[in-house]
Amino acid sequence: LAMAPGFALGTPMVMPLLFSGITGGLLFALARRVAGGSVALATWLLWLGTFGNLRFRASYFSEVTTSLCWLAAWWALLEWRARRDARSMVLLALAVGWCAVTRPYTAVALAIPIAGVVGWELTRRGGWRTLAVGLSTGTLVLVLLPLWSWGTTGNWRETPLAMYTRQYL
Repeated sequence: LAMAPGFALGTPMVMPLLFSGITGGLLFALARRVAGGSVALATWLLWLGTFGNLRFRASYFSEVTTSLCWLAAWWALLEWRARRDARSMVLLALAVGWCAVTRPYTAVALAIPIAGVVGWELTRRGGWRTLAVGLSTGTLVLVLLPLWSWGTTGNWRETPLAMYTRQYL
């Protein structure tokens, strides 16, 4: 699904490159926000030259989309904690939801600490309405899974990965 816009434009390789660029920018911005400019530059340079990063970034592997979702979610969480606005919560829900569409178990690992932070903050300061907005947004993203399965496999309960695994592995 994440690669579809690139295929529609006739240049499918644009999407991993775009996602990698945004991921690098988010990594730098998060590190700068948390630890300062010199740490951000060192973090970005280390990330840029790491073998695993070089191996996966130029491909269609789900790690490219997942890492973008993770960093976007952490950025949105920091924004939400600072501002308490619905926009940040929507971005957070979109990032976690899209991560769930891409790699469900990885999204669970992402969502657990985020749920802890959000729950703690809401208990302390209130603002439960933004949680409802976020949950609604995340649910809308997750509705893509059965639609995608139905459009690809003809059965809303069978994911393309499950079909692939059954047929080829």
